Amino acid sequence: MYDDPVDPALGMPLDSLVAFAEFFSPKLRKLGLYISTQDIPVPPGPPLSFPNLEVLHVGTSELDSEKTKVVKVFAFLSALLPKGVGITTSDR
Repeated sequence: MYDDPVDPALGMPLDSLVAFAEFFSPKLRKLGLYISTQDIPVPPGPPLSFPNLEVLHVGTSELDSEKTKVVKVFAFLSALLPKGVGITTSDR
C-alpha cells in the first residue's frame, strides 16, 4: 500500500468496491485501496458483501468533511462491509 498522499482524482471510485465484492469477495481477507469519494454512489441493491474481509486499508484516502457526504460514504460501505471489519488509514 502506497501511504504517501495522492491526488484524490487518482483514487479508485468508491463504486469499484462493488466489482471487488462480486468477483473476489470469498477469498479476500485484507484489501488496501486508495479510494476517491468525489462521486459517491448509492448503496448497491441487493447488498453485496465481503464475507471474509477483516481489514479495509484506505491509506491516505481523503473524505470530504461535508456531513451529507460522510453519511453517503457510511451508507455505501455499510452495504458492502461485514460487521466488525476494521478500516485503517495511514498517518500523513
